Amino acid sequence: MGGEFDQLSGDQLQEFFLDFVVLSIEGRVIADIGARGISMSPDIEAVESAQVQLHDFIEGCCRVHLAGLLSGLTTLNNSDIDQRIGEIYEVAFSLIAEAAEDAT
Repeated sequence: MGGEFDQLSGDQLQEFFLDFVVLSIEGRVIADIGARGISMSPDIEAVESAQVQLHDFIEGCCRVHLAGLLSGLTTLNNSDIDQRIGEIYEVAFSLIAEAAEDAT
C-alpha cells in the first residue's frame, strides 16, 4: 500500500478528506450522545434510521460548507475549517439530541 496515497489526485484527496471529516464529526456526535447520557429510542430500526439521517445530514453539510475550502489542499486555513467543522458538529448534535428526546 506504500506510495498509493501519494498518487491520489487532488479530487481524490478532497474526497478522502471530506469522508474523514464526515466520519469524525459523526463519531464525535455519537460519543457525546453516550457521554451525556442522552437516551435513544429502544426501537432498533428507529435508531438505525436516525444514524443514517445523521450521516446524510453531516455529509451534506460538509460538502456544502467545506468543499469550496478544499479546492487547494495546500492552502487550507485551519481556523476556517475548524470553525466550519465545529458549526456542523453543533447543529448535528442538536438535531440528534432533539430527535432522541422526542422519541423517548
